[in-house]
Amino acid sequence: MYLARLMGYDYHIQYRSSIHNQAADALSRLPEQDPSMFMILSVPCLTFMEELRRQLDSHPEYQHQHQNVRDCPAKHPEFSITHDLVLNRGRIWLPWGLPIISTLLTEYHAMPTGGHIGVAKTLAHITENFYWPGLRDDVNQFVANCVECQVTKYETKKIVGLLCLLPVPYRPWEDLSLDFIVGLSSYHGYTVILVVVDRFWLCIKRFKLHSSQSLHPVSVNIDCSGLCCVTEGQRQNMEVDQMQRECLDYTKSLFLEKGFLDGQFLQLQQLQDENNPDFVVEVVSLFFEDSERLLNDLTFALNQKSIDFKKVDAHVHQLKGSSSSIGAQRVKNCCISFRNFCEEQNIDACLSCLQQVRQEYCHVKNKFETLIRLEQQIVAAGGSIPMMEFSF
Repeated sequence: MYLARLMGYDYHIQYRSSIHNQAADALSRLPEQDPSMFMILSVPCLTFMEELRRQLDSHPEYQHQHQNVRDCPAKHPEFSITHDLVLNRGRIWLPWGLPIISTLLTEYHAMPTGGHIGVAKTLAHITENFYWPGLRDDVNQFVANCVECQVTKYETKKIVGLLCLLPVPYRPWEDLSLDFIVGLSSYHGYTVILVVVDRFWLCIKRFKLHSSQSLHPVSVNIDCSGLCCVTEGQRQNMEVDQMQRECLDYTKSLFLEKGFLDGQFLQLQQLQDENNPDFVVEVVSLFFEDSERLLNDLTFALNQKSIDFKKVDAHVHQLKGSSSSIGAQRVKNCCISFRNFCEEQNIDACLSCLQQVRQEYCHVKNKFETLIRLEQQIVAAGGSIPMMEFSF
């Protein structure tokens, strides 16, 4: 053991008496052994490169590329051959579909040395030594299908609220936006442009100014002829239209950007009519009550000394059905992973899944509450809840 550590160093042995060496070396206290035992070295044997070379030697596409690079290196400037391996810009080139690629993805991402890092870091580590066609797509798919990452990782960004709505103007030139464009070349003594935007008509007026005028109050004449005012009813209709557009955009983001909801929620909205205007709110409220009750039951069941996994699986199955009924897609997906770990009776994974389900439930609850608040504002303003048409 010590011989392996001392190899490569120039050293000499110096005796130290016991008075000056209070912490006696452990080797000096060992019983007498065969001196040949101290010459044994532990040398790691790398089987990965042997397996890699074996697969490359039997792959026809790699052999064809190897032959082309060796015969015509000028036609393949990005490739080279080192130690009988084809390199692409200094990285080992692998043909697409090589079986050892799955081993590489596992080693660089899922093993303890990989640490389940994200797509960007996994891709960066692999590209330090290897390259193959479709590398980025393979890494994206592998990380997306990693069960541990889907179960234990969650969004760390703070849940943002809605942007504050600006009041809708109902007269021209009532609400203006001003901006100065400075640093321009002089044109007849003018070096500054004042831009005035009317938020009612969204029309733009530009005025030429001297550089000194931008530092002092400016008086400009704006021609408002031909512009008309709107009535109070028209202003309210404009406000309702703006809220409906925002509600539609917010609902669409729950489907497209984050994947919180699926098509089941749209079917719930279609069942809501004038005879039952609060149908969606009632169903969502029942989902909140059932989910909180089931999460408490799961927490209690998993904290028992003797865990009844059949009972835990039954609770998760109910939560999965409840989330599916309103289209809470991410909660449903977490429940599917949860049930798989219940079947394996994996306590640690079940506890991690419980935490993930609780977090996803809190996220979707906040989203639903925001959406319901938007719809209530539209109804209070005299409008109707917009329906999103989307094909899945």
